[in-house]
Amino acid sequence: RLRVDERLSSGQWVFGFLETHLEWLQGVLHYRDRAEEHGMLRLKYLRERDIVVSNFKAFDEAVWGEDTVACKVDNFVILGFASDVTTTSGGSSDYWPPVV
Repeated sequence: RLRVDERLSSGQWVFGFLETHLEWLQGVLHYRDRAEEHGMLRLKYLRERDIVVSNFKAFDEAVWGEDTVACKVDNFVILGFASDVTTTSGGSSDYWPPVV
């Protein structure tokens, strides 16, 4: 079980607890200051690439949003959207970054 706290761009805070669901850690995020759901978050660690893939789904949506990928490089965490990144060969990558 993993607790998540995040400050949104609006300044509001959401929190939730992620639990194992198939290959993901997944859970519902709630607003701290009111009894409403913000949406769902899921995370997956890909050991062979040493990256974390995350997705968000708003409470009123039926499908998960775009993949967001994070990796650690020299004590920095780098975030990116998988569809915004291309491989060194010029093609799209399933997960960003290309092998570092």
